[in-house]
Amino acid sequence: MKRFTPVVITIAGSDSSGGAGIQADLKVINHCGGFGTTAITALTAQNISGISHVQPASPKSIYEQIKMIASALPVAAAKTGMLFSREIIRSVVRAFDHFHIPVIVVDPVMVATSGTPLLKSSAIRAVTRHLIPRAAIVTPNMHEAAILGMHIGSTINELMQATAQLATRYHVPFLLKGGHGILQGADIFSDGKKTVLINGTHIPAQNTHGTGCALSAGIAAHLAAGMKLLPAIRAAKAHVRNALAHQYRLSSTISYPSF
Repeated sequence: MKRFTPVVITIAGSDSSGGAGIQADLKVINHCGGFGTTAITALTAQNISGISHVQPASPKSIYEQIKMIASALPVAAAKTGMLFSREIIRSVVRAFDHFHIPVIVVDPVMVATSGTPLLKSSAIRAVTRHLIPRAAIVTPNMHEAAILGMHIGSTINELMQATAQLATRYHVPFLLKGGHGILQGADIFSDGKKTVLINGTHIPAQNTHGTGCALSAGIAAHLAAGMKLLPAIRAAKAHVRNALAHQYRLSSTISYPSF
């Protein structure tokens, strides 16, 4: 009997350089066994050096993209990335509720690595009040976690306690992405009751552009396939680790993770 491929929708911005956003998400969802669909929230003109322009889509356009997918395909999971504004968040949440999307992974994208804002400050409250409560898991990096109210400690034990407090505060599981610094490739998961340090090997890489997008997309794809939360996180993390270990070399100075 043929097994159905789970449908995953990524609701995020387009990265013209192909390394993050919608482009990275689709590669990862496909690699992890899902069928990727998209609702594009913004067009960005960018490369690994920075972003020169952001053009958000209209909230109505984003809602219609989700509607046309969810009305025709059995969406098993969604992930959100760059949402940019309060109006877009409200439109996305309305679509989630209307079309009963069963699993939502929230990557609270707020600021690009280059420092360009990807979420208006006026939209943070909409994230915390309307989007996060619907999440199966939220995947902030250190900077995003601090904006969401987390105290960033100086030891791993302090970070684990703070992640647990964040999960308790919002009543949903959190995955604090380590990436570099004190965690050195490890991440911290907490659902408020259980807090786990998920070890990982720090892989020196020329470019980690898009790895946060890839991790949340991989988690969504594995959850859509029926995995439990921690196994889905570990499987997605393994994919990102492999992508960093086998980067595409595009020139003598530029490489991209091989999502």
